[in-house]
Amino acid sequence: MLIDSVYIAGTGAHLPGFEPLPKTVPQERRDALQLVSAAVSAELAGPQLAAHAAETALRRAQTSPEDIGLHLHATMYDQGLSIWSASAYVAREVGLTGTSSFEVRQCSNGGMGALQLAACQLAATPGAGSALITTGDHFASRELDRWELDPGLLMGDAGGAMVLDRERGCARIVSLGWSADNGLERVQRGDEPLALDHDTNRVPISLLLRTTEFLDGTARAELRRQLDVGQQQAVEAAFDDTGWTLEDIDHVVAPNYGRTLLNKQCLAPLGIPEAKTLWESFGRFISHVGSGDHLVGMDRLLSAGIALPGDRVMLHSVGGGFAWTVALVEILDVPAWSTAAPAQSGARARLRQPTAPPAPRTSTRADAPAIAAVPRPDAPLQLAGKVAVVTGGTKGLGAAICDYYLAAGATVVAASRSATRDTTTSVERPVVLPVDVTEPASVADLLAETADRFGGIDILVANAGVTWSGRLARLELSRWKDMVDINLTGLFICTQGAVPHLVRRGGGSILTLSSCMASRPALGASGYVATKAAVEAFTRAAALELAGTGIRVNCLAPGFLDLGMGEVLRRNERVWSKYEPALISGHQGSGAEVAAAAAFLCSDAAAYVNGHVLEVNGGLRWY
Repeated sequence: MLIDSVYIAGTGAHLPGFEPLPKTVPQERRDALQLVSAAVSAELAGPQLAAHAAETALRRAQTSPEDIGLHLHATMYDQGLSIWSASAYVAREVGLTGTSSFEVRQCSNGGMGALQLAACQLAATPGAGSALITTGDHFASRELDRWELDPGLLMGDAGGAMVLDRERGCARIVSLGWSADNGLERVQRGDEPLALDHDTNRVPISLLLRTTEFLDGTARAELRRQLDVGQQQAVEAAFDDTGWTLEDIDHVVAPNYGRTLLNKQCLAPLGIPEAKTLWESFGRFISHVGSGDHLVGMDRLLSAGIALPGDRVMLHSVGGGFAWTVALVEILDVPAWSTAAPAQSGARARLRQPTAPPAPRTSTRADAPAIAAVPRPDAPLQLAGKVAVVTGGTKGLGAAICDYYLAAGATVVAASRSATRDTTTSVERPVVLPVDVTEPASVADLLAETADRFGGIDILVANAGVTWSGRLARLELSRWKDMVDINLTGLFICTQGAVPHLVRRGGGSILTLSSCMASRPALGASGYVATKAAVEAFTRAAALELAGTGIRVNCLAPGFLDLGMGEVLRRNERVWSKYEPALISGHQGSGAEVAAAAAFLCSDAAAYVNGHVLEVNGGLRWY
């Protein structure tokens, strides 16, 4: 069904904290899901999440509450209170005191069902004003376990919002298609009775059990056929008369299911490649947020600058019952709030109006060099407002990076295996916290405590490392394993753990640490060289995998510095006499000089630098 003159004027999403899969999820299921985490709200109920998202959407759309003629609030699960209007709560929270507000329930298709109703209402009633669509669900209760509800997915908490307008917007709704098969409602009911007292229902809820009961008298292949037919009907209805084909679609916003279920139920039957979806870069971190996957996903496409003018988008939804809704959208412009906007937003606005660098500050740590003598470039290196976690941050190069980041305005957590927990929330010096980077639980605790204390994490500097010297023939296996565990496996654990936190902030920076020896090996350093070369390869691969999340991943490869092993080399005149002539700069580098490069790579000045290995080695010439 073609839609005449209905535009997306603004979007919003509110994502709370993220929790990784608990250890109770068996490995076989993890392999099928391939989900990293779920958005989990510790404090806000569904309507509150929706209200936060609605405030953002209205502000971005520059639409006043008086201009909203219709509000539809879609939900899938408990809204925090019985015998009460959740939609009216959301409307009141954002100032829609005189607007008609309705609640829409269509399971996971609720958000898209609300979009269907609102777009048709606007198209049929010119002059009715704009429409606000909201979604908000919270999946935590006595009767439901978000990790076990359905074997093919995990449930996440989030709020989503979209403002539709008849006259203006950054995207146009081209057409809608929908279908339903109410004969399948028992798929999610099974043999469960419609009890007058909910206390008699089986808990926790198991959709697998209910589906198994339904299939007791129905062939699985027949159910699969009916689901495919319903989906195909909605898709065909959406594409009718548009002149578009599935091959013309640039982006697909699909449900945030586990990978196996997503491909089997939604993508493979239509021949849609997973690469066109947000699953890899976004959906697998927030999981299935009930009725809100598509509003939150559309917000991600626009806010992160993934969808650009001229792109064609298909929003493709299914909900128990069963119901399907498909929307085709054309991107008209880059919204002002997008990270891809040419001005007035994010990093680009700051690049156009660089701020003066902070005044130099002398290190308060005895074993870290002062940074006052380091020349500061004119490009903005401000890290004000950012929260950085630096592993291996209490000595050597890590300590120098911490000091430099503090001088650039960041809040800094210096993490170390030998550290004693610092209970302060000071922003005047690094807050020291313990971590063992080889233990996922320890890393998770570090990141969670940092996020709780300071509201989130923007930067991870994976600096923790170790080196053992020894010729290949004599290097002990235990020392080889120690370097692999800390330098490489520790990097993987820290990166994997930090990604959900950075996604929550809308993006951020991950900085890895390599060495000049990754490309210029030295005798007796085979283990160290191997791990640092692997760090560089990991950096490039991670940057590619995290494309679209707003997270940049870069690497520093320092040369011989006046601290750590470099300091030991410098004191050995016989050894140093071999290295010194190879330095074009004529002097050994300082930790502060490398820290300046570390600040650059994690600042907005480096917004277009990603997947890069930056050598900071004084122009090292070495065969």
